[in-house]
Amino acid sequence: MYLNDICDRMGMDTISAGNLAAVTIEASTQGIRPAEKEWNMEDQAIHVKGLEPAGHDPKVLKGVKEA
Repeated sequence: MYLNDICDRMGMDTISAGNLAAVTIEASTQGIRPAEKEWNMEDQAIHVKGLEPAGHDPKVLKGVKEA
């Protein structure tokens, strides 16, 4: 009911939202390279040697020191 309420507030159809979630889960288990080939999305899949780019700039993060 909670997710249904969120979909209603965003104006999304719950069936479409569920299908989108399923596609996302399936893509995350296949990896970007197999998924792009299976779904013929080579031009849309963004990766460098099979790794997706980070959503942040890691250069500004400090490393973790061991005690």
